[in-house]
Amino acid sequence: LREIIGRHGLTPMPNKNNLTHDFFHDACNNKRVTEGIIQCLLEYFSATSLRSRDALGWMPLHYLCNNGNVEETNAMQILKLLLEKYPEGVRQFIHGNNNGDEGRGYLPIHIAALSKSAEFCRVLVEAYPGSLQITDEND
Repeated sequence: LREIIGRHGLTPMPNKNNLTHDFFHDACNNKRVTEGIIQCLLEYFSATSLRSRDALGWMPLHYLCNNGNVEETNAMQILKLLLEKYPEGVRQFIHGNNNGDEGRGYLPIHIAALSKSAEFCRVLVEAYPGSLQITDEND
């Protein structure tokens, strides 16, 4: 991965909607993602990319929480790394055009509750205990 990034001078690019879409989104949505891949991306691209939203308003943490195909140990390691680099990610809602840190919608814990282990969800709740008081947009 390092060789490919270096050889081709890859950089995150805006998508067709001019919203940031970068390698972190794709990696967190891939079943083969590992902590090492995310670490490598962090060596080359700013950790501020972890705050970027795609056309759906999703951030890399949302994709990881939705990725039911990644091996649990890898998911836990990546989760802890993402929370270390961008702890406020657990407070970020997704919902139509109302994306941000206020309002109703889906927090990462709401997404993770559908496909992740209790331990994975516990780490999210420990990072944002207030999330237990917030319902998703369906409630």
